Amino acid sequence: MTGPGARVLTFAVLVACLMCSLWAAVRSTPSYDPAADRPALMRDAELYRAIASSVAEGQSYYSAALSLQRQNGFPVKPFFTVRLPTLTMLVASLGPALPALAWGLFLAIVVLWHRRLGEESAAIRLSSVAPVAILGGSMLYMDALMFADVWCGLLVSLALTFRTTSTRAGAALAALAFREFAAGFAAICLLKAIAERERRATIIAAGGLLIFALGITCHALIITGLVHDRDVASQGWMGLMGPSGVIDAIRLTTPLHYLPYTVAACIGFLPLLGWLDHDRVAFAWFLGMVALLAIVARPDNFYWAGAMLPLYFAGLAFVPRALRSLKSGATSPESATSRVS
Repeated sequence: MTGPGARVLTFAVLVACLMCSLWAAVRSTPSYDPAADRPALMRDAELYRAIASSVAEGQSYYSAALSLQRQNGFPVKPFFTVRLPTLTMLVASLGPALPALAWGLFLAIVVLWHRRLGEESAAIRLSSVAPVAILGGSMLYMDALMFADVWCGLLVSLALTFRTTSTRAGAALAALAFREFAAGFAAICLLKAIAERERRATIIAAGGLLIFALGITCHALIITGLVHDRDVASQGWMGLMGPSGVIDAIRLTTPLHYLPYTVAACIGFLPLLGWLDHDRVAFAWFLGMVALLAIVARPDNFYWAGAMLPLYFAGLAFVPRALRSLKSGATSPESATSRVS
């Protein structure tokens, strides 16, 4: 989209980013301290590691997951409080070698993203790749890798390093095996493929979503058949934390927690403006995740922000160009070229 429509949209996103930053900055203090959470019980990463250990010793996934979640006060209702088995199977198979796989994926993302920016200036390449390397790689340690959100983020980021919708949709299939959030990315790819009449991409994206729907249905049926009325149910979502909840989550999952809260609030939403100018598919994905964190997530769901990493802050490099296009009233030729996906 170019011309007046693009200018209006860019202006609207700029105003929304500034208002969200102001809203978050006014509070100026985090609302959640993970160190104070669940002091007497097993933490999430410990739970997932314990489940993987049980599976490695020969216990079935669902038996281990429900047993350990019940023993440690974790909910088992509704069904999606019990994670998909993919990551547990991976941890049980790889054990201490798991970070090597994560770092391999991360380095591939950095290299492919740098290559994707081959037509950009050296300044843009550096300013886009640097945040990926510095901020995006901050969760690649063993405890964080116990969370499926991190793997979802790695695989969606890998997908965004490709230009074609069909390749992106294919990479989204792997992310779907780890976290339900990736269904949103696959749906974005499907809508784009349909709009642009890309038959191959449409088949891949639609097929992936169908396979995911069947898989999650089987997962739900298994869990539903194993839970009891007396089992603990989740306290629910719809945390309605607003923009400050987004900043909390981003700070807790990146080195931005070393910065003053107000500084993090000022830059936390700006990547959206850059992605709007550079890549509309990425913009839609990150906007959806920001909305999820602001509206649905509870304070202790901060790790959902892992699904935005490592690529989210790469959008900062394109903010100046977005502002220039707003001033000139037209989308720049470089942006139009880069937005082929």
